[in-house]
Amino acid sequence: MAAVAPQPRAAAGAEHPAVGREPGTQGGAATRRNGAGSRNGAALQNSAVPRDSVALRELARRTGPVALAQERVVPVLPALQPLVGPGLRRGATLAVVGSTSLVLALLAGASLAGSWVGVVGLPTLGLVAAAEMGVALDRLALVPHPGREWPTVTAALVDALDIVVVRPPPHARSGDARRLAARARERGAVLVIAAGGWPGPDIQLTVTAGEWAGLDSGAGHLRARRVAVQATGRRDAARPRHAWLWLPGPDGTVTTALPPGAAASRLVCSNQHIVATTAQETTHVAVAPTRSTAAHPVLGRGSSPPARARARAPA
Repeated sequence: MAAVAPQPRAAAGAEHPAVGREPGTQGGAATRRNGAGSRNGAALQNSAVPRDSVALRELARRTGPVALAQERVVPVLPALQPLVGPGLRRGATLAVVGSTSLVLALLAGASLAGSWVGVVGLPTLGLVAAAEMGVALDRLALVPHPGREWPTVTAALVDALDIVVVRPPPHARSGDARRLAARARERGAVLVIAAGGWPGPDIQLTVTAGEWAGLDSGAGHLRARRVAVQATGRRDAARPRHAWLWLPGPDGTVTTALPPGAAASRLVCSNQHIVATTAQETTHVAVAPTRSTAAHPVLGRGSSPPARARARAPA
């Protein structure tokens, strides 16, 4: 019977089919007093990490959120900050009821800060009005007619853009609403619903009143619109907030406004006109001349309260 020659023992540090190098034995073959053992131990630890784990870490690094800590909110115009805070929290869902101009105002703040925005399902959206409001058209993705695939189109834009506006069909399924809200939270985008009835938005902005300025006795030009906006919602928005806005103002921008009937901040008297000036509007009142020389507490010496006054539109 032929004798079988014994196989030689693998030397310390030799390649191992499973872990790359032979692990240490009872005599400390993988650790030596001259310091080579520490180097072999480090090689053993590094080689024991599966290559799949390295690939998974690289994949997580590439697909992880790119927003820094200071970029966890999408900027808004200063006039909207009393309603929604310093910015729109990434991952939040908002609902806007009663005004497309308010939707454009939300987009304008993000667009002016360099963000990409998208609009789905608003075929009547005016691009000229959007540009005048401050939306950068070169960073606007517009899908006016998504059809029955509106959830898929919206989800695709949520994956790529910072803020996405969508007007869902009248009978949208609640499951689609939940999936889109979860997608926005996952991707760190802001989802704005341009309609009421959306289940559980974080903030809902509702235009409760409005009036146009510029018409006098049925004649004139529409110059500005003043609206009252109410903000309700969950978490930080659980307490309702209210604000009056020029949407838009006489210069086409969005600014804060005084409520109708607010007291004038100052009165300026000329020969036969009193000009009542507030933060946003000026009212001219024709005054009948008077001979009184007594000092009036508001108008000063040489004037008295108008006995007969009538409102006159600004020239």
